[in-house]
Amino acid sequence: MKLGFKLRARDATGTSILIVDCGVDCEELRSSIEEWWWPRILDDGLGLDVELHEQGKMVAPPRPRNRPDLRPFIHCFEMAIGRTPPAGKHDKQGDFNRLSAKIELGSFGLSVLDEKQITDESARVNQIALIRGPRMVVSYMEVGTLLLPCVGAFVAADSVEHALKLSEPASHDKWDPNSARLLNLNEDAGKQVKAILDRLKSQIRRFANEAMPPTSAQEIRLKLLERLLGNMFKPPIRDRVGDGSHKTGPIEIRFVRQPHVLAEDGSLRAAGSFRLALAEDVEMDSARVIVTVECLIVEDEGISLEDPVPTSVSVDGLKTRTDRTTGGIICDLVRESRLLFRFKTKAYPLDWTTQIRVSVREMS
Repeated sequence: MKLGFKLRARDATGTSILIVDCGVDCEELRSSIEEWWWPRILDDGLGLDVELHEQGKMVAPPRPRNRPDLRPFIHCFEMAIGRTPPAGKHDKQGDFNRLSAKIELGSFGLSVLDEKQITDESARVNQIALIRGPRMVVSYMEVGTLLLPCVGAFVAADSVEHALKLSEPASHDKWDPNSARLLNLNEDAGKQVKAILDRLKSQIRRFANEAMPPTSAQEIRLKLLERLLGNMFKPPIRDRVGDGSHKTGPIEIRFVRQPHVLAEDGSLRAAGSFRLALAEDVEMDSARVIVTVECLIVEDEGISLEDPVPTSVSVDGLKTRTDRTTGGIICDLVRESRLLFRFKTKAYPLDWTTQIRVSVREMS
């Protein structure tokens, strides 16, 4: 009390901290509180009262709304919690679909940055503020290169609070779906965390594409040509046969129709077909294999293995089974059989570049 620390009443709850003779500069402390605790400060239901004293004098408290680098995230947060509606095409608010009947994931707000916000030296670009119950920013998650500079805020639902908490390391600076602590919770906890991170990246990428100004018909035709020329087939091959087929160990892949792009209602789909058979020079008469067809998104930094475009695969004249682990098709190859596989992706934006990847794995 002699140091000016006020005692709480018996019926009062909360946490009070007094740091004496601290070597941290007040300006740095205030900046850090603003950067990581602004959702708590701005949350009317919770709040965070901070008093900073230096050399016996009270100094200015944290004011996150005065920070140009934080204002876009604050706007997204207020959209996510329903306090502020989207202001136009360059804003978006939404709730993720449930993982199951009981598991809600949370809500998000996204916004496109204007030129003034981008040129600010302190600006955070293409990041999403990850927020859960205590209303602290756990991380400003990087989402990679986007067509338009965007930011976002995600507020987790109560039903995933415990899983997210256990996914954080001691430093509480990220959500890790592979955290060992999640293994002690339940088998779905890691899936919940991964679903949140994957959906956020997919959602902000889609939002940036949709917010792009409309292109002329000529530009669309040129983009289609680029994708037709750049759409490459790269199976995990060991050998290439002279007739254009591919061998992956004892399995031969022969394309009937190479992967190609279809334009439909302002979007694109990729499609194609191939035959699968035992190679002529192998001694086995049959093999059980898992066949997977993926449509991967090509980004500036390379091919993204996250959030592939959903792809449907069928086999002519054969009732197939799906492998639960990989999602691939399980089928039996026998001597002289030539199974015909057809694939087609779901629609994706015109400005995406994609790559089809076919993999065949022999089951033991």
